[in-house]
Amino acid sequence: MIDILFIVFVLIYFWFSIKVDNWITIYNLGFKTETPLLFLRNQKIYDAIRVILFLTCLILTFYTIVIPWLICISVIAIIWILSGKIGRNKAFNKYREILKDLAEHEEDEQQKSEYIMESKITNDLLQDRVTQSIKLGL
Repeated sequence: MIDILFIVFVLIYFWFSIKVDNWITIYNLGFKTETPLLFLRNQKIYDAIRVILFLTCLILTFYTIVIPWLICISVIAIIWILSGKIGRNKAFNKYREILKDLAEHEEDEQQKSEYIMESKITNDLLQDRVTQSIKLGL
Protein backbone atom coordinates (compact mmCIF):
# COMPACT_ATOMS: atom_id res chain seq x y z
CA MET A 1 0.00 0.00 0.00
CA ILE A 2 2.78 2.44 0.90
CA ASP A 3 4.58 1.51 -2.31
CA ILE A 4 1.55 2.50 -4.38
CA LEU A 5 1.22 5.70 -2.37
CA PHE A 6 4.91 6.42 -3.03
CA ILE A 7 4.44 5.93 -6.79
CA VAL A 8 1.34 8.14 -6.82
CA PHE A 9 3.11 10.95 -4.94
CA VAL A 10 6.20 10.70 -7.17
CA LEU A 11 4.01 11.00 -10.26
CA ILE A 12 2.10 13.94 -8.79
CA TYR A 13 5.38 15.62 -7.84
CA PHE A 14 6.77 14.99 -11.34
CA TRP A 15 3.73 16.51 -13.07
CA PHE A 16 3.46 19.46 -10.69
CA SER A 17 7.17 20.23 -10.75
CA ILE A 18 7.23 20.27 -14.56
CA LYS A 19 4.37 22.77 -14.56
CA VAL A 20 5.98 25.04 -11.96
CA ASP A 21 9.40 25.01 -13.66
CA ASN A 22 7.71 25.75 -16.97
CA TRP A 23 5.81 28.71 -15.52
CA ILE A 24 8.82 30.11 -13.67
CA THR A 25 10.95 29.91 -16.83
CA ILE A 26 8.42 31.43 -19.24
CA TYR A 27 7.62 34.15 -16.69
CA ASN A 28 11.30 35.06 -16.39
CA LEU A 29 11.65 35.11 -20.18
CA GLY A 30 9.10 37.92 -20.20
CA PHE A 31 5.86 36.19 -21.15
CA LYS A 32 3.79 36.60 -17.99
CA THR A 33 0.59 36.08 -19.99
CA GLU A 34 1.62 32.46 -20.59
CA THR A 35 1.38 31.63 -16.88
CA PRO A 36 -1.81 31.05 -14.91
CA LEU A 37 -3.11 34.01 -12.93
CA LEU A 38 -3.14 32.00 -9.69
CA PHE A 39 0.54 31.21 -10.17
CA LEU A 40 1.34 34.88 -10.73
CA ARG A 41 -0.47 35.83 -7.54
CA ASN A 42 0.79 32.94 -5.37
CA GLN A 43 4.14 31.72 -6.67
CA LYS A 44 5.41 31.03 -3.14
CA ILE A 45 2.44 28.75 -2.47
CA TYR A 46 3.22 26.75 -5.60
CA ASP A 47 6.86 26.48 -4.52
CA ALA A 48 5.75 25.37 -1.05
CA ILE A 49 3.43 22.72 -2.51
CA ARG A 50 6.29 21.42 -4.63
CA VAL A 51 8.57 21.19 -1.58
CA ILE A 52 5.85 19.45 0.44
CA LEU A 53 5.31 16.90 -2.34
CA PHE A 54 9.07 16.31 -2.55
CA LEU A 55 9.37 15.83 1.22
CA THR A 56 6.35 13.52 1.22
CA CYS A 57 8.06 11.38 -1.41
CA LEU A 58 11.22 11.28 0.71
CA ILE A 59 9.33 10.29 3.84
CA LEU A 60 7.40 7.57 2.03
CA THR A 61 10.72 6.21 0.78
CA PHE A 62 11.58 4.87 4.20
CA TYR A 63 8.24 3.09 4.61
CA THR A 64 8.07 1.27 1.28
CA ILE A 65 7.99 -2.51 1.52
CA VAL A 66 8.39 -3.87 -2.01
CA ILE A 67 10.61 -1.15 -3.47
CA PRO A 68 13.98 -0.80 -1.67
CA TRP A 69 14.60 2.65 -0.20
CA LEU A 70 17.79 3.11 -2.22
CA ILE A 71 15.85 2.69 -5.46
CA CYS A 72 13.20 5.11 -4.18
CA ILE A 73 15.84 7.74 -3.44
CA SER A 74 17.33 7.23 -6.90
CA VAL A 75 13.91 7.59 -8.53
CA ILE A 76 13.25 10.81 -6.62
CA ALA A 77 16.63 12.24 -7.64
CA ILE A 78 16.06 11.36 -11.29
CA ILE A 79 12.53 12.80 -11.21
CA TRP A 80 13.83 15.99 -9.57
CA ILE A 81 16.42 16.49 -12.32
CA LEU A 82 14.11 15.49 -15.18
CA SER A 83 11.20 17.63 -14.05
CA GLY A 84 13.35 20.76 -14.06
CA LYS A 85 14.85 19.95 -17.44
CA ILE A 86 11.51 19.07 -19.04
CA GLY A 87 9.76 22.12 -17.56
CA ARG A 88 12.47 24.50 -18.78
CA ASN A 89 12.61 22.90 -22.25
CA LYS A 90 8.84 23.22 -22.60
CA ALA A 91 9.13 26.91 -21.70
CA PHE A 92 11.99 27.45 -24.17
CA ASN A 93 9.95 25.81 -26.93
CA LYS A 94 6.92 27.94 -26.05
CA TYR A 95 9.13 31.05 -26.12
CA ARG A 96 10.34 30.17 -29.62
CA GLU A 97 6.81 29.37 -30.75
CA ILE A 98 5.57 32.78 -29.57
CA LEU A 99 8.42 34.59 -31.32
CA LYS A 100 7.80 32.72 -34.57
CA ASP A 101 4.11 33.61 -34.34
CA LEU A 102 5.02 37.26 -33.72
CA ALA A 103 7.33 37.18 -36.76
CA GLU A 104 4.58 35.75 -38.95
CA HIS A 105 2.23 38.60 -38.08
CA GLU A 106 4.81 41.39 -38.12
CA GLU A 107 4.74 43.77 -41.08
CA ASP A 108 7.96 45.64 -40.28
CA GLU A 109 10.79 43.63 -41.85
CA GLN A 110 13.41 44.75 -39.31
CA GLN A 111 11.26 43.73 -36.36
CA LYS A 112 10.36 40.50 -38.13
CA SER A 113 14.04 39.59 -38.58
CA GLU A 114 14.70 40.40 -34.89
CA TYR A 115 11.94 37.99 -33.86
CA ILE A 116 13.34 35.30 -36.14
CA MET A 117 16.89 35.78 -34.80
CA GLU A 118 15.61 35.72 -31.23
CA SER A 119 13.70 32.50 -31.88
CA LYS A 120 16.97 30.77 -32.81
CA ILE A 121 18.75 31.41 -29.51
CA THR A 122 20.06 28.27 -27.79
CA ASN A 123 18.62 26.82 -24.60
CA ASP A 124 21.84 27.68 -22.76
CA LEU A 125 21.53 31.37 -23.60
CA LEU A 126 17.86 31.36 -22.67
CA GLN A 127 18.73 29.68 -19.36
CA ASP A 128 21.32 32.41 -18.74
CA ARG A 129 18.61 35.04 -19.27
CA VAL A 130 16.31 33.25 -16.84
CA THR A 131 19.08 33.03 -14.25
CA GLN A 132 19.86 36.75 -14.66
CA SER A 133 16.18 37.65 -14.37
CA ILE A 134 15.85 35.64 -11.17
CA LYS A 135 19.03 37.16 -9.70
CA LEU A 136 17.84 40.68 -10.50
CA GLY A 137 14.36 39.91 -9.20
CA LEU A 138 12.62 41.03 -12.38
